[in-house]
Amino acid sequence: MENTLFNWDWRMVAHLYIGGLAVGLFAFAVLLFHLNGDRYRTLVCKLLPLGPIGVAIGLIFLLMGLKEGPGTLVAFLQQNPGSDITIGLLLQIAFLLLGSWVLIRLKQRGYEQLPPPVLIVTALLALAVALFHGSLLLWADLPFWSEALLGVMLLSALAGGVAGGWLLARRPFGTLGPAPEDGYTVNVPLILVPMLAALGLLLFVWMQSLGGGELMAQLALLYLMEEQTFWLFGMVYGVGLFLPLALLTSQILKKQREPGRWVALIAALSVLISTLVLKSLIIHLGTGL
Repeated sequence: MENTLFNWDWRMVAHLYIGGLAVGLFAFAVLLFHLNGDRYRTLVCKLLPLGPIGVAIGLIFLLMGLKEGPGTLVAFLQQNPGSDITIGLLLQIAFLLLGSWVLIRLKQRGYEQLPPPVLIVTALLALAVALFHGSLLLWADLPFWSEALLGVMLLSALAGGVAGGWLLARRPFGTLGPAPEDGYTVNVPLILVPMLAALGLLLFVWMQSLGGGELMAQLALLYLMEEQTFWLFGMVYGVGLFLPLALLTSQILKKQREPGRWVALIAALSVLISTLVLKSLIIHLGTGL
């Protein structure tokens, strides 16, 4: 690889996956807070701390992946103050600081005193961190890591956050229409299906760009298609897309208003596993040629 700052191995996969999942969980918590904070109070309080904690763990894995220790990173940042790495690290630090402030506020003053504008700003920082994960790959300047990966990293983080929140809920939720006792419920299948469909479309665009690119990119596509991990991703991703789509269709036809616990569990786990396999596959593609 052209840069020598990081080891592009399992540590980078852990950074991308844990950090991406963390910001996705935080963004989903903010969405629940604004749509129906009273109904989802327990879940929001459960998800909010996972954002800063997960990003901190992801940063640890990023530092562990340095080839020559923190001194090399400090020297690089001093020489390249406007680089994607510098901006990305600042975004993650800003998210950690603001997210930690939100948690302190939650503990000291309670759920009702959480300031909505600060939550929105912190959620936007979370989205920026997810985009940084894509720019980190572009910074490596390989012919088969294209701009499409910016969207791939953003959508995989958001889909993982929604699936993780669905998994951590005390019971599956996702009904259409008003809940008579306390307002509207959040329709998880309705959120997941467009996200996963868009993710699949971006992956298709990325693979098309490989097939029409330089010789190195074409070889990367052949290598990708021969990998068993690629077909594993396709299978798990297919399950993660099909089940929410089936639930949404059933709701539209008014045959079932809420998903069964096991169906929601399998769907959520499929999304979480597929995003992990995808990021592992992308990193492996970069180091396998």
